[in-house]
Amino acid sequence: MGTYCTDEDMADIRANIMDLGVDDWETERTEAYDHINKLILVRWYRPAAVAMGLDPDTTAFDPDKIDESQIKRCAVFKSLELAYMKLMKEDADGDGFERFMDKFANEFIKCFDLEMALGLKYDWDNDGETSDENYVTTPRRLYRS
Repeated sequence: MGTYCTDEDMADIRANIMDLGVDDWETERTEAYDHINKLILVRWYRPAAVAMGLDPDTTAFDPDKIDESQIKRCAVFKSLELAYMKLMKEDADGDGFERFMDKFANEFIKCFDLEMALGLKYDWDNDGETSDENYVTTPRRLYRS
C-alpha cells in the first residue's frame, strides 16, 4: 500500500500530531491514500481517460503515474482529518479533536477541489514524465433555452 504523505508532512501542518499518544499515522495515511485514489478515479481519471482516447474500463487508473507533489497537501489534510477522528471522544458536545477533524475535512475538500480544477499531471504515455500531460476536466451543464 502507498501513501501520498509522511508523518513528518503531517507534523509540518500540526506540530504536535506526533505527541498525542500514537507512534505513527500509517493506517490513517493509507486510508487517505485509498480515499483520494477513489475520488481521483471518479472525478478525474474516467473523464480524462475518455478525452485521451482510452477506455477507463480497460485501462486501469494507476496511482503511481500521478505527480504526487500535486496531491501531497490534500493527503496531509485527509490524514489529519482521519487522525483527529481517531482521537476524538464520544461526547455529545464534541471536543477539540472533533473541531480539528472538521477543520481538516474542510481543508481537504478545498484543496482537492482546487487540484481537480487545475488538472492533475498524469503519465499517460508511460515515459516516466508528467510535466506536460495534465488534463483539466470541465463540468458539463444543461442549459434551458
